[in-house]
Amino acid sequence: MSTKKTEEVPIRLRLRSATATNRTVTTTPTFIKPKSTPVKHKSAPVKRPRKTVSLIKEGSVQDATTQTECISSAIRCPICLLDLDELLSEKVNLVNVNVCKHFLCGPCLTAWLAKQKTCPLCRKALPEKEPFSQLRLT
Repeated sequence: MSTKKTEEVPIRLRLRSATATNRTVTTTPTFIKPKSTPVKHKSAPVKRPRKTVSLIKEGSVQDATTQTECISSAIRCPICLLDLDELLSEKVNLVNVNVCKHFLCGPCLTAWLAKQKTCPLCRKALPEKEPFSQLRLT
């Protein structure tokens, strides 16, 4: 029984017939195309009424407790996930990155700066001199 070398092809199926002879069948891959292409939807920007924007700019919003609650829940260290209330209770410094204005807690930023000289959130390069400013929380 003589064996022939077959040519190498990307996809190959070896079939055996009843007479035990080898045949090589080559196939080409078939790609299924989607029937429709996905459409990217863009949402319209949400606009606040001008009156609300002017009240916020003037600082004439009356409910100070709601403002404080919103600020304390919005300011959170993205590394250790402590919010403003927890930072105040644990007496941890809150720092502001000077280049990009991101808020972090002091211990997380100093640990990060020991390894890298970038902002941990946006990766902007930080200057050697005064990369952040400390905020005094009362």
